[in-house]
Amino acid sequence: MAKVLLLTPDHPSKNIGGLSTYTADIEKVFAALEVDYDLFVWNDLRDVKKVNLNKYDLFFNIQFFPMIYLKGRKVINVLHGSELFPYSPNLVKRTFKKIFFHRWIKALEQSHFNIFISESTLNIFKNVGGKVDYSRDLVFYNCLDLNKSTFIEKSWNEKLILCCFARDVPHKNLSGVVEVFKKIKSLHPKGAELYITSDRFNGIDGTRDISGVSDEAREEILKKSHLNLLLSLDHSSRGQIEGFGLTVLEAGKYGVPTISSWYGGLSESVRHKVTGWNLDLEDELDIKKCYEYFQKNYTDIRKHTFDSVKASHSLANYEILLRRII
Repeated sequence: MAKVLLLTPDHPSKNIGGLSTYTADIEKVFAALEVDYDLFVWNDLRDVKKVNLNKYDLFFNIQFFPMIYLKGRKVINVLHGSELFPYSPNLVKRTFKKIFFHRWIKALEQSHFNIFISESTLNIFKNVGGKVDYSRDLVFYNCLDLNKSTFIEKSWNEKLILCCFARDVPHKNLSGVVEVFKKIKSLHPKGAELYITSDRFNGIDGTRDISGVSDEAREEILKKSHLNLLLSLDHSSRGQIEGFGLTVLEAGKYGVPTISSWYGGLSESVRHKVTGWNLDLEDELDIKKCYEYFQKNYTDIRKHTFDSVKASHSLANYEILLRRII
């Protein structure tokens, strides 16, 4: 089997976040497949130039930026969404993109495989001028470790626990999350609490700041939650959009449905009225429709959510994919 270099800007040993989780899961799959690989966590993209690339037969990019140094080599890239835009709110990334963007797109067109985490992400590639080749470009939804996945019984007819695990940045729309929470709380006779990863809302009754909680505490909050909230906005003009929404699966592995927006890949990760509700953020009445739908169908939605995650988003699916393309 090929000697592989796994390249990533994020890793659990360095920080937390979606890319760190994705990297850790790919490492688990590599171990299960007995892939001979080395891990390289880069801080500055130029760090890649320090690596002896000739040692490796294949390069696996969790984020595709190192492509500019891997010309002519066998490369698999994972494309998550926002990084494909030719602009960014981050000054350093914006500068790099201005210099290298067209070279990156051309390099992606010469890759061994490109794995897009949603149709939405693939469409971004098309819209920025990428030429799609379906023998090379794959849509493969996010998966995660389900070893501790379990369906936990709970009732809609009790105090509702809502959670939101998202960075407090503009496109994640935490202010919108709090507004939706307030409306649900006002509709629910037993009241509600919101666990949210920000201290900006500490003065609002029922909110609990969970920024910086441990992984163990995070899992306990997910387990006891009735609903997960992920109401990301379309900030594609600023270089930000939700490519898929990994927290949808992280909550779903306990049978916790998600209320999401329609933007980016969220309508792919949350199946409207099946595993959650895609909220129309422009329609003030939609949250009432959403509440009433959950009130009538909560147990069924929870079961569909849990079954969907177990059936379609296990790391075993990554194993099948990577066994074929590595």
